[in-house]
Amino acid sequence: MKNLQSLQTAFAVMVMCITGYKETMAEPRNASICFAHPSNILNLTCSIGSMIRINKIIYGLSASGKCNYTEGDCHVTEDTPYSCVGQSHCGINLPSGDYGRYIPHCKQYSNYIQVEYECIPVDWSVDICDEHKDKLFTQNGYIHSPRYPSNYPSNKDCELHIIVNPGQKIKLLALDLHIQDANGSDCEDTLYIHDNLRGSTLCGSRQNDLIFTTMANELILRFKSGVNNGRRKGLWLYFEAFPPMETTQNPTSIPTTRMPPSARPNPKNDVILTSTSRNQMKVSVKPTTNSKLLSSLLPSFATTELKHSQKFLMQQEEATIPAAAIIGGVLGSLLLILAVLVILLIIKRYRERTPKYTSTNVLSPSHSSSTIIEDNSNTWYESRSNHNKLNTLT
Repeated sequence: MKNLQSLQTAFAVMVMCITGYKETMAEPRNASICFAHPSNILNLTCSIGSMIRINKIIYGLSASGKCNYTEGDCHVTEDTPYSCVGQSHCGINLPSGDYGRYIPHCKQYSNYIQVEYECIPVDWSVDICDEHKDKLFTQNGYIHSPRYPSNYPSNKDCELHIIVNPGQKIKLLALDLHIQDANGSDCEDTLYIHDNLRGSTLCGSRQNDLIFTTMANELILRFKSGVNNGRRKGLWLYFEAFPPMETTQNPTSIPTTRMPPSARPNPKNDVILTSTSRNQMKVSVKPTTNSKLLSSLLPSFATTELKHSQKFLMQQEEATIPAAAIIGGVLGSLLLILAVLVILLIIKRYRERTPKYTSTNVLSPSHSSSTIIEDNSNTWYESRSNHNKLNTLT
């Protein structure tokens, strides 16, 4: 029966190689088996070019004798450091017998094991020693040591920076960590983690373990291997920014463990953040094919600047309206005064050009009378001697 299981696994892998099948999405998978199964081997299989990520291992007791978890089963969850992590396919050898792990709160032994896992494409993961990808600006992603899951090389000193949005922090999970130590005490090879505020140095072995949480929006990883070391698998890490960005639609964000190949972490310095002042940040984007990955930084800054510009224009308009009203009033008053002055000048000229006449005064007979006639050129007087002479002339 063991040979049959092995042949089935080998056949599945061969078919994947021939057809060129490749994972396009990290979908959760389940594999389970009863301990009483004759083969005692639990097979986990992904396509070539993918790595197994084990999320959960369940040891359960089924009252009905089923070989998979059902809600209500007495069970215990553990993170067993199986070597399957990072491989494309493997088989977990189970202990012989009808029962497996002891479940303390049930005081019974489990009769089945179930493994929940995902198949992560290799090209979703970034080599920590890749000098062309020394900075990452994605919301989440995978990081591995050189040659993982094979043993890492000696004489390595690599550094990787992870930067997320201001206000966010970063969680770092060790999916698989096997770094050389000296008899379980001092670290010969190290993974140094810090965020410019505090740090931690790790070596040894651990799996599915939260190893660091930043206090800022930057995480710095430094991996060092000594001379003639490299007898371990190295590391496979997963990071994720939190809290999530507050946007209704973000095409650049990568779903947790479901990153499509077109959106895998590949910054190549697509975005450069330069601090210009305490409350400002300059964003420069290089025109590369993966620049859209970090355009999530841009909308918030662009929206803020637009709001400030609109507010400034409104203030300018409000300040312009009173000034225009004052100027208009002054000009109107001046025009009215000028019109009045013109009218007065016309009237004056008209009066000066019009002849003026005085009335004739009739005097008593004993006195002489005179009539004064004025025009614009001459003035003369006509005298009369007396009333009798006037009658004679008549």
